[in-house]
Amino acid sequence: MDDNYRKQKQSEIAERQAAKAAAEADKKEKLSNAQYDRSVRKYERELELDPPDKNPIGYKLRKFEDAVGDKVRSAGAFFGSNRMTSQDDAAQMKARQDVKGYASGGSVSSASKRADGIATKGKTRGRMC
Repeated sequence: MDDNYRKQKQSEIAERQAAKAAAEADKKEKLSNAQYDRSVRKYERELELDPPDKNPIGYKLRKFEDAVGDKVRSAGAFFGSNRMTSQDDAAQMKARQDVKGYASGGSVSSASKRADGIATKGKTRGRMC
């Protein structure tokens, strides 16, 4: 009887934890969607006020600033900065990409195809002089 009671209590605890985790995930999803919607409105307004065809230099400058900002935010998310911030930033980056049409960076199947000298044979070993 004691073993059945313990199993029942463990089951109840697991159910409560699962419900709490689902509620937290739902809350984060709603906040992320709200951030996405705010960002979409912001970028649409920005394009209306200063269209790219009227000011191509300003457009390229903003595009460069956006790319740098995205890299900084991505690095912050990678190194484990505030989780809420990184989730908001991901929604903001997606909204910018959707509204402004910025292409995302490409991916490379192997480091040797990058052709930037990083994947040169023998460079990773420590050498003794």
